[in-house]
Amino acid sequence: MKSIGLISLFLLSTSIYAKPFCHKLSDCVQKVSKLTDKKYIYDAKDLKGTINITNNYKVTKENADLFLSAALNKNGYTRVPFKTGLGDGYEIVENRDIRYTATPMFHAEKEAIPHTYDYIMVTFKLKGVSSTEITRSFRPFMSRYGRLIDIKANNTIIIQDTGVNAKRLYDLAKGMDYEPTEEQLEQRKEREEEKRELEKLKAKNCSYLSEELSSISRKIDQLKSKH
Repeated sequence: MKSIGLISLFLLSTSIYAKPFCHKLSDCVQKVSKLTDKKYIYDAKDLKGTINITNNYKVTKENADLFLSAALNKNGYTRVPFKTGLGDGYEIVENRDIRYTATPMFHAEKEAIPHTYDYIMVTFKLKGVSSTEITRSFRPFMSRYGRLIDIKANNTIIIQDTGVNAKRLYDLAKGMDYEPTEEQLEQRKEREEEKRELEKLKAKNCSYLSEELSSISRKIDQLKSKH
């Protein structure tokens, strides 16, 4: 009985003081790469940061991708897929540079938005709600380096953000969207026509004002030449 008690105590102590999967960010990349057999490119000098996890958090082949995605994001980095002669892999870049980097594009109506903390682009079209109204309302909910692009021509929105936040914003937008009635469509056409007429009137007035200013300028020049 005494030996069984000592063994139990030993197993309990090793589980309590078990070493976490990783702590230093660069070590996490190496360990996840080995676990998932995925390749990574990054600048070892620039990849700085740490991640703390509890001893009972077990990193496995199934959750390693999400774990690394979250660990990188918390330290200001993201993964971007790339293709090389050695096969598919990821480049690790800083979140602040994501707008200059080509990220994966997902069409929300046709494919699932991945649950990831990597930055991606998501595009979708609204039926009734104005894309301009949605983008204006959603900007406070973006990640620090996230972006919202409003395509007014076809009432479409493009979100560039982490997969987790892009999915949240897409669900919110679709929950606010609706199928417009015939009366609403007619009112929208009338407003667009009024807007076009107003723009034409502004352009005409600007042209008239420009001609008037040119005429006054010429008269001033003539007066100056006489004196």
